[in-house]
Amino acid sequence: MTQAPEPAPASRFPASGPALATVWILTALLSLAGVALTIPVWSHLAGGDAAGQLGSLLGGAWFASLGGLIVRRARNRIGWLMLGVGFLLSLQNATSGYAIVGIVSPGTLPAPKLVGLFDEWAFIPIIAVLIATFLLFPTGRLPSRRWLPVAWLGLLTTASTLAGFAVWPRIIGLPAPGGVSVTFPNPLGSRSLGPVLSSVLVGTPNGLAVASQPFFAAAVASLVVRYRRGDRETRQQIKWVAFMFAVQFAAQVAALAGLVAKSGAGSRVTTIAYAVSAVDAVVGIPMAVTLAILKYRLYQIDVIINKAVKYGLLSVALTAVYAAIVVGIGTLAGYVGGPLLTVAAAVVIAVLFHPVRDRAQQVANRLVYGRPVMPYHVLADRNAQLTVELRATIDDLTASRQRLVRAEDEERRRIERNLHDGAQQHLVALAMMLRVLEDSAGDPGEVKEMAAQLREGVHAALEDLRSLARGIYPPLLADQGLPLALRAQAARAPLPVLIEADGIGRYRRDIEATAYFCVLEALQNVSKYARASQVTVTLACPDGHLEFSVTDDGTGFDPASTPRGTGLQGMEDRLAAAGGTLRVTSRPGQGTKIHARLPAHP
Repeated sequence: MTQAPEPAPASRFPASGPALATVWILTALLSLAGVALTIPVWSHLAGGDAAGQLGSLLGGAWFASLGGLIVRRARNRIGWLMLGVGFLLSLQNATSGYAIVGIVSPGTLPAPKLVGLFDEWAFIPIIAVLIATFLLFPTGRLPSRRWLPVAWLGLLTTASTLAGFAVWPRIIGLPAPGGVSVTFPNPLGSRSLGPVLSSVLVGTPNGLAVASQPFFAAAVASLVVRYRRGDRETRQQIKWVAFMFAVQFAAQVAALAGLVAKSGAGSRVTTIAYAVSAVDAVVGIPMAVTLAILKYRLYQIDVIINKAVKYGLLSVALTAVYAAIVVGIGTLAGYVGGPLLTVAAAVVIAVLFHPVRDRAQQVANRLVYGRPVMPYHVLADRNAQLTVELRATIDDLTASRQRLVRAEDEERRRIERNLHDGAQQHLVALAMMLRVLEDSAGDPGEVKEMAAQLREGVHAALEDLRSLARGIYPPLLADQGLPLALRAQAARAPLPVLIEADGIGRYRRDIEATAYFCVLEALQNVSKYARASQVTVTLACPDGHLEFSVTDDGTGFDPASTPRGTGLQGMEDRLAAAGGTLRVTSRPGQGTKIHARLPAHP
């Protein structure tokens, strides 16, 4: 086929139900295995290691579930990347438990140190896939072809790091990465790597952290580029992720400040900050990615950022006032921390609360909206955006209906032309033959001959009318249903057509007609353009929908560069009028698949 839809803004992959279910089930099984292996050695885990093991367990299930949701709803390759992160986190959790059990209780499990090495090794693709997720966000594609060198360099760095982690002589800490509960030397470590390999390969967690920073920076730069070039919707999607990045940055700064204040010792502020950072990384960021791609309450992010900025500024300002009064004035007066200064600070804060809150609100509005904004301004902006979207939808609907009207006019003219050139001509000929028969009434032989010709003429006229009726609404479709009607048409096709329609019953007349004529259009495209040797038409009815696909083994095409044809546009319009959708998948040399989905109730 040479007709193709315009490239969608987001990269869409087929949902691949069996593959999706398989990955999710494997992730769930690995999570259960991780729980079973971790429980016996829980007492051997340090506090931070126990929290990390629990976090990887929950993170694996969370990432995999959200990734599966994206694949099912949006068919965006980012969903598969998040599924991969979830699978790897669950795998790492299970291998950590396995290795710790085998090392703590020697002889209970085979090769625990090799499994521990694999456990730390598996952290590398997790980092690589996370960077790829942000590099491709939100469309599932790179911002442009200019970013291909970054992607290739990332793959090369990942490969060299995988090799380095396998052979670098170092102490491995479990649970990986960087755990302290169990440590052992790398069982595959080689101390004779030489100066070249030692300088090229990355073989330690600290080296991985350093090597990954430029790629994280590149991912952030790609988001900035997309934000500056994107439309309003793309910017709202990026704001969700940017907000979670800001939370992560603030938590890291707070943790660092707590360490500095306590001269490197832990503090309550540091503990809380690290907890917020962990929750944000495992829960917040993947949730933001999912909400942004699914576009669920997309425009709520402006309100969230506005309130976060407002109360953040308010907290900082009031804390500064309290510190200035209690600490500053107290130091000058030699009376630090007394109840009088505390009461005075509380009174001043109570007086300043409303003015400072209003001022913080103005600053937040200016940062988020670019100007001081009142609530009705927000509503006005949102209404304006909805108006633009509504007008665009109306324009699309108008164009679609105009195409349908033109198609109906063309079909009406075709019917008129077929009636004039076919059945009408046969009927005119029959009328002339009847006049000749009337003139030949006295010759029995000629009457008999003319009667035979009249019979043939009537049969020809009836056949023309039947063919015309099949083009309007096939009698076989009305009487026997969709599978038999399609099989009858497949028998007339110029190439082998296999119809797979098990379990297909009867549906509303308009739904059956839509599916029937779309399949015929697809078969006509195959015979004209695809140079295929066979075609498969598959009908199915999952969850109250009628789905059909037409798959050929022809030459295929590139949907991104091939212009949309009138036949495919007509199919899409016909399906849209019935509440259905159309998806085309094709690659040069690999054939083409047209898949449609219609709401239907038998």
